[in-house]
Amino acid sequence: MLERSIVARATGLLRRAVVAVSRLLVCGKMPVHYRHKRMLHLTQSSLWNNWRFVIQDASGTRLGEILAPMWAQATNSRSKVARQNAVAAHMNLPGGEHVIRFEYLRRGWTSDVAWWLESPKGEMLARIERVFPQAAKALPCHHLRLPDMGELQITSSRTLKPFDAVLRLANGQQVLRINTPGRLLLRLDLVVQGEYGSVAQRAFFAYYALHQR
Repeated sequence: MLERSIVARATGLLRRAVVAVSRLLVCGKMPVHYRHKRMLHLTQSSLWNNWRFVIQDASGTRLGEILAPMWAQATNSRSKVARQNAVAAHMNLPGGEHVIRFEYLRRGWTSDVAWWLESPKGEMLARIERVFPQAAKALPCHHLRLPDMGELQITSSRTLKPFDAVLRLANGQQVLRINTPGRLLLRLDLVVQGEYGSVAQRAFFAYYALHQR
């Protein structure tokens, strides 16, 4: 009887541990006040394709995709040929093809870079600047310039924790959260939680955050 009791108790503890780990891998650490807000997914199309990402809503409905070239080029690249068609990625949405571009603000061991999103008409819809402080080994700051002033704060990137970032406006208001739903992912999947900006802008913020991991 004693052995059966010990086995039953051990089995129960193991079952609880498996359930807890599964919930963590699937949901991550998602605050309760975000769970019922509008969500957007930016998901790698396949395990072997790192240049195509699918944009989906919370229900899994496909909204569009982001296609990146094999080699992204800056608009102020040293190569004149590369500058002519300098594109970081193409974003295909029902409203037309948006373009993601970037340029170097300062070149060095740690370069400062600006990324922006252009509408099908060439209008700049969003812009983020990654700037490294002058202090040695300091982490970069990600300044939001458009559509409002603010900052993208990456709280977890190159650790064993899931990727996590929040977008705050200049007044301190947190408007978006970008994170991975778990630790072990066969395909990259970023979840954008919040209602700030359009679908194109939220997908752009997620794509930018993806390149800061």
